[in-house]
Amino acid sequence: MGDARDYVFCLRDARERHGLHLSLHAAEVPSHEETSALLDLAVASSDRLGHATCVHPLAGGNRDLWRRLLEARVPVEVCLTSNLLCGTVSNDLSRHHAALLHREGHPLALCTDDRAVFDCELSGEYELFTKHCLGEDEAEVEMFAMSTATIEMIFAEEDVKERLREEWRDFATKEGLKRLDMKTGLS
Repeated sequence: MGDARDYVFCLRDARERHGLHLSLHAAEVPSHEETSALLDLAVASSDRLGHATCVHPLAGGNRDLWRRLLEARVPVEVCLTSNLLCGTVSNDLSRHHAALLHREGHPLALCTDDRAVFDCELSGEYELFTKHCLGEDEAEVEMFAMSTATIEMIFAEEDVKERLREEWRDFATKEGLKRLDMKTGLS
């Protein structure tokens, strides 16, 4: 297994000189030094981290990494099924780092990782998160708010994001999801 620190200078160059957006896969296994270097790069580029499974102290990370991640507000891509099938997390999803990030109000995006390998769909990831990480009474509003927040995390021009926001507003109106405005900011 390689060390991502060997590539940080290339990634930084691609970001700074060529405007490449970065989604850095980090902390899929415990490695404090590598995770720290990738977190530094993600903070500097303010793009995204993929997985970040082993950042929390209860999951092989440490308090300093967790604090830095939360303070930086770098969005995290979370792939529940991938984490479960690869054995990088406990089967108790209520203790999954996605649940912990959500409780902290940290930006996260539910994702599918490699759909062909893990045989999962995004709706299934939302269902897993809802079932294991949220209370039933908050599920509808929280899931819509989470999906809305991911619009800000995509690597797209502002006009594309605005079209998506409009689609989300239309959906909320059509479905009568009135309690969403305060949570999503889509008034």
